[in-house]
Amino acid sequence: MSSPRAPLDRLFAPATIALVGVSRRRENLGNRYLRHLLAHGFPRDSLFLVHPSAGEIEGVAAVPTVAELPVAPDAAVLLTAGRVTLELLEALDRRGAGGVNILSDAAEVTAEAAAIRAVLGRRGMPLLGPNSPGYVVADPPVAANASHFLARQSLRSGPVAIASQSGAIAGIVADRLLAAGAGLDLLFCTGNELDLTAGDCLRYALAQPRRPRALGAFLEMLRPHDPFLDVVEEAAAAGVSSFVLKAGRTEAGRAAARAHGGGSDGWERERAEQRLAAAGAVLCRDVDELFVSLLVANLPPPAGAAIALCCTSGGLSGVFADLAVQSGFELAPLAGPNPWDTGIEVIDHPDRVGRKFASVLAESAVDCGLLALSTQPDEVISRLFESLAANPSEKPFLVVPVAPIQPEAAALLAGSGGAVVANPVQGLAALAAGLATGAGLG
Repeated sequence: MSSPRAPLDRLFAPATIALVGVSRRRENLGNRYLRHLLAHGFPRDSLFLVHPSAGEIEGVAAVPTVAELPVAPDAAVLLTAGRVTLELLEALDRRGAGGVNILSDAAEVTAEAAAIRAVLGRRGMPLLGPNSPGYVVADPPVAANASHFLARQSLRSGPVAIASQSGAIAGIVADRLLAAGAGLDLLFCTGNELDLTAGDCLRYALAQPRRPRALGAFLEMLRPHDPFLDVVEEAAAAGVSSFVLKAGRTEAGRAAARAHGGGSDGWERERAEQRLAAAGAVLCRDVDELFVSLLVANLPPPAGAAIALCCTSGGLSGVFADLAVQSGFELAPLAGPNPWDTGIEVIDHPDRVGRKFASVLAESAVDCGLLALSTQPDEVISRLFESLAANPSEKPFLVVPVAPIQPEAAALLAGSGGAVVANPVQGLAALAAGLATGAGLG
């Protein structure tokens, strides 16, 4: 379904949520879903549980049937066996539920697809799933998702909206973004897309008062009713970048995607990639590239293509100058050399190098920057990053270490205007995508 914003608000911006079939067993996904909502601040008195033996679960009262819910819930979550889905949807429709998320395995649900769609069509009740662990809204927080990253990370708002047909991939990307000090505004796990698709959810994101700066998507297949390619074009017209990871570039990948996602893939590769390219979308090759792209999308967009390069090794200067130019940037005319080779100064005075780099970024001729780091002791890296954090930039910059660094050090850059990316090609591509669309908050 291709829905305007209003019908989806009850599902994705709920004042009340009902969990149907939540278990008392803490290792159960439904129990985890409930604990995530509570841990991230959803009001306890706005949560309602349905359990045949009623009582309390995690301190929240339960009623034995949907009909006995004290309110018509804005969002309802089915945590039950797939075979009872149709019966429960009928009950939720009678109770006036706003929308439904189904975690149940897809096979038993999709077997009754026609009857389920008939129920949904009575009042236009949207459905996310089946086989969907849920969704996340950062502000105000609605951690309506069973994925484990919500037990590890605190939610943080950021100018990114993500839709993924895989709950696992959505969780991996969100976990890494939050661990890196970045954020996201909306995360949708669309599962087998009996009703709502990735395109529907991202179109909803574009309609929000706080429009995202970038869209991220993982697709196993493009379903016939998915407006995804249209939405990417709408995003580009609105100045919003898109980053897409599509499974199935080989026959082996297509077979695996069909086995997991069900149905047939309407992705006509050549035509789809032409439309994405025309919209300035970036096709990612793996999960890491999708993460890097959305991490960079958290930075302020560059106002132009002039880049300042700082390298802690002369040998890196030529390499990164080539990468920058090949990615669509030009070396900014600086008062000093560009690229700037710090030499041993970074070892002796890493804090001074950080201040110098900040002052270079502040030059009027500079739109963005890249700091390439050779292998350095942890203490040097920490002092350099502390200096960068103490001198935040309004212009985006990438820090590219050629050797792994401690995650704690990378997190120091949160809010500084910079991000640590191990993949300079993808980082520069993501920065260039923001430049191409003129991406900014709506």
